[in-house]
Amino acid sequence: MKATVAQPAEQPATESTFRPGAVLTVSFAHFAHDLNGAYLAPLIPLLRAKMGISHTAIGLLVVLMQLPSLLNPFLGYLTDRFNAWLIVALTPAISATAIGLLGQTDHYAVLAVLLICAGASSMAFHLPVVRMMHEAAGNRVGLAMSIFMAGSELARALGPILLVWVVSIWGLEGTWRLIGLGLATSLLLFWRLRGERVSQLPRSVDPKIGQVWAALRGLFLPLSGVLFFHGLLFHTFSVFLASLVDEAGFSLQWAGAAQTSWSLAGFVGAFIGGALSDRVGRRITIAGSLVLAGLATFFLALVMNSGMLALILPGLLLSGMMTSLSNPVLLAVVVEHEPRYAATSTGIYMLLELLTRMTVTLVAGAVGDSQGLAASFALAGALSLCGVFFVGRLPGVS
Repeated sequence: MKATVAQPAEQPATESTFRPGAVLTVSFAHFAHDLNGAYLAPLIPLLRAKMGISHTAIGLLVVLMQLPSLLNPFLGYLTDRFNAWLIVALTPAISATAIGLLGQTDHYAVLAVLLICAGASSMAFHLPVVRMMHEAAGNRVGLAMSIFMAGSELARALGPILLVWVVSIWGLEGTWRLIGLGLATSLLLFWRLRGERVSQLPRSVDPKIGQVWAALRGLFLPLSGVLFFHGLLFHTFSVFLASLVDEAGFSLQWAGAAQTSWSLAGFVGAFIGGALSDRVGRRITIAGSLVLAGLATFFLALVMNSGMLALILPGLLLSGMMTSLSNPVLLAVVVEHEPRYAATSTGIYMLLELLTRMTVTLVAGAVGDSQGLAASFALAGALSLCGVFFVGRLPGVS
């Protein structure tokens, strides 16, 4: 079954038939690629202890890894014009190699170069692969995006476990063994995608950047508000959940279990979110998930210090499921708004996500330093309800 289809028409069209083989291939690639990013969180304290570097130096490395993402809209604009199947096939191996070699070096500059390479490879992978998924989805974009995003959520849950297992057996220097999965994924994608053409804008359709932005700004002005208030929840959890559990007096093992449980609940939410929105509509799915996630997060913040798992666990699982439930729906909204510019839209979306992550991390950390992390989570839960206002202003969304 072909993973991509060439369209010679003036505006690239997608088939109306859902192609499960192509969807599963691309989703597995998303899972295997995003494992590399999931390895980083447990790697950071190990690298810091090995090299004796400060938290600030580690923070700078993370910032350097994100720098290539600032070019997302521009590279997305180019991706809409060129056949990028080979980039999709090669980047899982490149990302895996860069991350897998982190344990081999004792030099800060080498760490920086490897992380910049990993960040650039991740950016190059995600821009065209979303367009591929949109083309394979046919008339079931929500379902396809659910499967696609579920791969990423599953990687977020399993990546730290796999990394800890490798390090416990072979030590930090044994992380190179993680490269194998990336190489195998690239070989699979090369076999499945070689010679295929991802539909792209024909030469006769060559709008300027200003024209593209004019077609997209009606969506992204309100969507930026949705992404910010959704990001208040998602990034507060992804960065500070383990610290919140530790601050409440639980052990580090419980903190790790909480992070994994939240991620697995997110996998379930991502898996059902897009398909649900195909049935009940994108707008009501996004708004409902924001409200339920916000209330669950606020509840979790109130009961975390009680030490009562019977109260903490439901709040943790519901917040994880509802926070991730809207991820595939938001991506479906982005690619459906103007399918001709799917990669450009994805690039803008990823840039807004990056800016939101940076802002939320700083604000949540500052509130946590002054009032405690429970206050950060409570504030995120309460403010996230404001996102419903922007959901109602998304144009052309059912």
